[in-house]
Amino acid sequence: MKKEYAEVLDGEKRYKGPAKERFLEKLSADANANHSNTAKAWEGFLECARKSGDALRAAKKVKGHRRKWTAWRRDNFNASPETALRRHFGTPSTTSQQTV
Repeated sequence: MKKEYAEVLDGEKRYKGPAKERFLEKLSADANANHSNTAKAWEGFLECARKSGDALRAAKKVKGHRRKWTAWRRDNFNASPETALRRHFGTPSTTSQQTV
């Protein structure tokens, strides 16, 4: 957190008059810029998750089901079995409350 924001939140710093308006404009710009960056990052995350799922589905088709697939996934996919299942069966939009 920026020092200036922390000072305001802790009650150590107060703004009045034109300085208050300039600070509020800065806060608005920072909040909107960071919100925009968050939205772009989320879109990128979803696209990567879809591509990961596509690759896992293709690998499962090549390896076959059951033990061969499970062994391949364990040795070659750098995430948990639960994450592999989420990627394999759909995008994380259906499990957005879970960690990846």
